Amino acid sequence: MKKLSLFGLAVCIAILGAQSDAQTNVAPTISSNWITAAKEFREVDGKLYNINRSVLWHGHDGKFLKVSTNGIVVQMFTTEPVYQAATTSRETHNSWGGISGYRTVPTTVQVDTKEVPDVKCCLRNYPKTLSPAVGQKAFFWAMKTGTTNVDDEMLELWDYGLPHIVMVVTTNNLPTLKANKK
Repeated sequence: MKKLSLFGLAVCIAILGAQSDAQTNVAPTISSNWITAAKEFREVDGKLYNINRSVLWHGHDGKFLKVSTNGIVVQMFTTEPVYQAATTSRETHNSWGGISGYRTVPTTVQVDTKEVPDVKCCLRNYPKTLSPAVGQKAFFWAMKTGTTNVDDEMLELWDYGLPHIVMVVTTNNLPTLKANKK
């Protein structure tokens, strides 16, 4: 197995060495207008997280209560189903298995959902491009990072995270050089 891996490495080096003369004019160029943000990656306290895979990130529904210097005070809430009493008809059967009639049975049916206040927290690094306004409701992904004091009230501190910047690298389209023939 070791001989095979060494052989594979030697083949790769030989191929790259043979192609190096033909590729000398291809240089990467970085287009500054191609900078994009990868939406699934966020940076918190200098660490990079994938919000789709990290168990530290949670999706929340919340209502913005106050925009302060420490962040945005958010009243998070959950939704609970609202049930209403109803009646349904069920078949009754005779001794031969046939339908002999119907009877009404009291049941409950979900008709709506209601918002239930949950934790009040301070949300840090919420993007200004989403223009948070007092009274606005929003769904956001965040990670709990500690606690903070806002107007003499101790609140949980949740971090929206900063977007991870990705630079797209392109290559120029110059023709390749041909090796000199002797």
